[in-house]
Amino acid sequence: MFISGDTRYEGHIFSGTTNINDIYAFRTLRVSEKIGAYTLTPADHVIIANSAVAFQVTLPNATDEVGRQFIIKNKGSADITIDASGLGGIDGGYNVVAAQYDSYTLLADGTNWNIL
Repeated sequence: MFISGDTRYEGHIFSGTTNINDIYAFRTLRVSEKIGAYTLTPADHVIIANSAVAFQVTLPNATDEVGRQFIIKNKGSADITIDASGLGGIDGGYNVVAAQYDSYTLLADGTNWNIL
């Protein structure tokens, strides 16, 4: 989506015709802590998993999320499974396991999730 004219967003000025995605590139990242099974939504960006019990974080369908990026960090003592549920793989598989202190940045290309 494009907007025209001068636009201000969080102290930045965009002039002329601006892609709305350029404006959102300056936003603060939303960080959420999870202690149990969770399915990511478009409102999520950074997930901190913090549990002594293993659980699963499920990614949305990669075909619906072109260009979307999620960061998932496990600071809990139990492993966290990051799962694509067959809705686009993750670097050739359907899940990855994050051990304590592991972090994954994932980007959807329209078909799959890619670990960056």
